[in-house]
Amino acid sequence: MPSRSPSRTIALLWFATWTAFLCVGIPLAVLPRYVQGPLGGTDLMAGFAVGSLSLAAMVFRPFGGRLADERSRRVVVTGGMAMCVAGGVLLWRSGDYTTLIVARMVSGAGESWVYAAAMAWALDLTARERHGSAIALFGMAIWLGATAGTAIGELLLSATGSFKVVWGAVVVIPIAGLIAVLATERETPRAPRSGPRPPLILRVSVRPGIALALANLGYGAVASLVTLHLIDRDVASPGLTLTAVAAAVVITRLAVAYALDRTGPFGVLVAGCLSQVAGLVLIATAHGLAPALAGGFFLGAGYAAVFPALGLIVVNAAPEDQRGAALGGFTAFLDLGLAIGGPLAGLLAALIGRQDAILVAAGLTLLALAVAPRRGSANEPPGPDSKLRVPAESDAL
Repeated sequence: MPSRSPSRTIALLWFATWTAFLCVGIPLAVLPRYVQGPLGGTDLMAGFAVGSLSLAAMVFRPFGGRLADERSRRVVVTGGMAMCVAGGVLLWRSGDYTTLIVARMVSGAGESWVYAAAMAWALDLTARERHGSAIALFGMAIWLGATAGTAIGELLLSATGSFKVVWGAVVVIPIAGLIAVLATERETPRAPRSGPRPPLILRVSVRPGIALALANLGYGAVASLVTLHLIDRDVASPGLTLTAVAAAVVITRLAVAYALDRTGPFGVLVAGCLSQVAGLVLIATAHGLAPALAGGFFLGAGYAAVFPALGLIVVNAAPEDQRGAALGGFTAFLDLGLAIGGPLAGLLAALIGRQDAILVAAGLTLLALAVAPRRGSANEPPGPDSKLRVPAESDAL
């Protein structure tokens, strides 16, 4: 039967998603030291240990999304949280590099299932005219989880000097998320699928996904190059630029949610891409902290807009009974962009210099805007082939 409290279900799903991404962020800054210290690994091994989670997430997201459409959103979210717990246990027990990589990949698969199914489930419980807000707020769960997780990992290691304590947090936190999912009410049974099985990556996900990957290259370039780029220019406290990025994402996300619901996603996407470009240009040409901070803020504000705007284009274009698959395929491109952004920025910096590498990233962000489709960008009711079914209780969000 339908959920009697969709707001409660959505809140529990948001919390579970946040815990899954906390466990993405907690090991990020700690893993390189663990690989090069206790495991005696190289820089290359440390880099692969960090990136292996995104690699697994990219592969498993489309499968989780399709399974959520065909079977159950709740089962996939629960399975994803269970994999996050299992990945944490493997990480806590890891005494060799192979076990570490397996742990990271299990966690990546779990995180990917949680987001694809939880987001699709939340949209099932949300009125169509509020889908922009839902996507933006769940995107905030990703951002807050990953950024807060990185800080938590650093604090735990600094306070205790123990990798085991850090890995222990990656076990305990997703257990809380799993309990939250188990506390949700069962969803409405899904109708059996008729007709041929859709592909893993739906067509409606491809162009927005490519645009998302291109736009994320800018953030990857700044994250990889900004500190050294600004140090070369004698800018004090260059790390504050990334703090400005994070602050802008948090500050502007609610405004983005409001704009998505009222103006539609394409205008928000244009504003987001142009803000990112302005931020990248300011950072690339900065010779002082003030323009670098302004650039970081513009970049963060744009980054806060691009993902939910493109996500809403995908959701508006996808049939309701394929929403999980559409989101799973779309967010796989997010992993692709983040995975190649850092290495590509490093290669370009070596070939043409750091400033020009950041400017190339700005150009790729403009290319993302050119690639993104306008179709599916309006909030008008879908056509008869979209099979959209909005539950009666959907006005809760």
